[in-house]
Amino acid sequence: MFAQHMIRAAPLLPLIFVLIGLPMALGLVPPNAFYGIRTAETLAVDEIWYAANSVAGTAAVVFGLTGTAINIGVRRSASATLGQKQYVSYVTTILVALAMTVAGLIAI
Repeated sequence: MFAQHMIRAAPLLPLIFVLIGLPMALGLVPPNAFYGIRTAETLAVDEIWYAANSVAGTAAVVFGLTGTAINIGVRRSASATLGQKQYVSYVTTILVALAMTVAGLIAI
């Protein structure tokens, strides 16, 4: 039963990163200790903070939407097993998180 609910919610998991990333991409998140790419460099210089978080936020939005599309496609697939659908859901969400983080760190 839990697995079926996860499959129904799977397309929504990467959308969480879209919601997190959009304010970052738009430069609406000021330097803080909880939200964004937080390194010594980004916290020390506002320009670096906004540049790194803009790149990370843009990556989160782009990859989050891509991950959502992949999850919807796999969810609608008649040939994919329940286990494969779960696997794709988890992997796409993890890849979105990694893409967001790596993009922000590279931008520093």
